[in-house]
Amino acid sequence: MEDLSVRINYALAREEVRAERFASIARLTLLAILTVTAIFNASGLTLEANAMNFGALVVGGIYGLLVSLQIARKRYRPFMKYLTSCVDIVIVTMFF
Repeated sequence: MEDLSVRINYALAREEVRAERFASIARLTLLAILTVTAIFNASGLTLEANAMNFGALVVGGIYGLLVSLQIARKRYRPFMKYLTSCVDIVIVTMFF
Protein backbone atom coordinates (compact mmCIF):
# COMPACT_ATOMS: atom_id res chain seq x y z
CA MET A 1 0.00 0.00 0.00
CA GLU A 2 2.84 2.37 0.79
CA ASP A 3 4.40 1.71 -2.62
CA LEU A 4 1.18 2.77 -4.31
CA SER A 5 1.12 5.98 -2.27
CA VAL A 6 4.71 6.77 -3.28
CA ARG A 7 3.93 6.18 -6.95
CA ILE A 8 0.84 8.37 -6.79
CA ASN A 9 2.78 11.19 -5.10
CA TYR A 10 5.52 10.89 -7.73
CA ALA A 11 2.96 11.05 -10.55
CA LEU A 12 1.31 14.11 -9.00
CA ALA A 13 4.68 15.83 -8.61
CA ARG A 14 5.48 15.17 -12.29
CA GLU A 15 2.11 16.57 -13.29
CA GLU A 16 2.76 19.74 -11.24
CA VAL A 17 6.06 20.26 -13.06
CA ARG A 18 4.35 19.74 -16.42
CA ALA A 19 1.64 22.24 -15.51
CA GLU A 20 4.24 24.81 -14.42
CA ARG A 21 6.12 24.34 -17.69
CA PHE A 22 2.92 24.98 -19.62
CA ALA A 23 2.16 28.06 -17.49
CA SER A 24 5.69 29.32 -18.06
CA ILE A 25 5.32 29.02 -21.83
CA ALA A 26 1.95 30.77 -21.68
CA ARG A 27 3.42 33.51 -19.47
CA LEU A 28 6.31 34.18 -21.86
CA THR A 29 3.97 34.12 -24.86
CA LEU A 30 1.67 36.67 -23.24
CA LEU A 31 4.65 38.88 -22.43
CA ALA A 32 5.83 38.66 -26.05
CA ILE A 33 2.38 39.65 -27.32
CA LEU A 34 2.19 42.56 -24.88
CA THR A 35 5.68 43.70 -25.91
CA VAL A 36 4.75 43.75 -29.59
CA THR A 37 1.59 45.67 -28.74
CA ALA A 38 3.57 48.17 -26.65
CA ILE A 39 6.05 48.67 -29.51
CA PHE A 40 3.24 49.38 -31.98
CA ASN A 41 1.58 51.81 -29.56
CA ALA A 42 4.79 53.56 -28.46
CA SER A 43 4.49 56.40 -30.95
CA GLY A 44 1.09 57.41 -29.64
CA LEU A 45 2.06 57.56 -25.98
CA THR A 46 4.07 59.95 -23.85
CA LEU A 47 7.61 59.17 -22.77
CA GLU A 48 6.45 58.55 -19.19
CA ALA A 49 3.75 56.11 -20.30
CA ASN A 50 6.23 54.25 -22.49
CA ALA A 51 8.73 54.08 -19.64
CA MET A 52 6.08 52.62 -17.35
CA ASN A 53 4.87 50.12 -19.96
CA PHE A 54 8.32 48.88 -20.91
CA GLY A 55 9.46 48.86 -17.28
CA ALA A 56 6.56 46.58 -16.36
CA LEU A 57 7.34 44.38 -19.36
CA VAL A 58 10.99 44.09 -18.32
CA VAL A 59 10.03 43.13 -14.77
CA GLY A 60 7.56 40.56 -16.08
CA GLY A 61 10.12 39.23 -18.56
CA ILE A 62 12.81 38.81 -15.92
CA TYR A 63 10.33 37.04 -13.67
CA GLY A 64 9.20 34.76 -16.51
CA LEU A 65 12.76 33.87 -17.45
CA LEU A 66 13.74 33.17 -13.84
CA VAL A 67 10.79 30.82 -13.38
CA SER A 68 11.56 29.09 -16.71
CA LEU A 69 15.20 28.63 -15.77
CA GLN A 70 14.26 27.31 -12.34
CA ILE A 71 11.98 24.70 -13.90
CA ALA A 72 14.45 23.84 -16.66
CA ARG A 73 17.21 23.16 -14.14
CA LYS A 74 14.97 20.55 -12.46
CA ARG A 75 14.81 22.61 -9.29
CA TYR A 76 11.04 22.85 -9.11
CA ARG A 77 9.69 23.11 -5.59
CA PRO A 78 6.00 22.47 -4.78
CA PHE A 79 5.56 25.91 -3.17
CA MET A 80 6.34 27.50 -6.55
CA LYS A 81 2.80 26.84 -7.76
CA TYR A 82 1.44 29.21 -5.10
CA LEU A 83 4.15 31.81 -5.62
CA THR A 84 3.85 31.86 -9.41
CA SER A 85 0.03 31.97 -9.28
CA CYS A 86 0.11 34.97 -6.95
CA VAL A 87 2.76 36.84 -8.96
CA ASP A 88 0.97 36.08 -12.24
CA ILE A 89 -2.23 37.62 -10.90
CA VAL A 90 -0.32 40.72 -9.74
CA ILE A 91 1.38 41.08 -13.14
CA VAL A 92 -1.87 40.72 -15.07
CA THR A 93 -3.44 43.30 -12.75
CA MET A 94 -0.55 45.69 -13.44
CA PHE A 95 -0.87 45.35 -17.20
CA PHE A 96 -4.63 45.71 -17.38
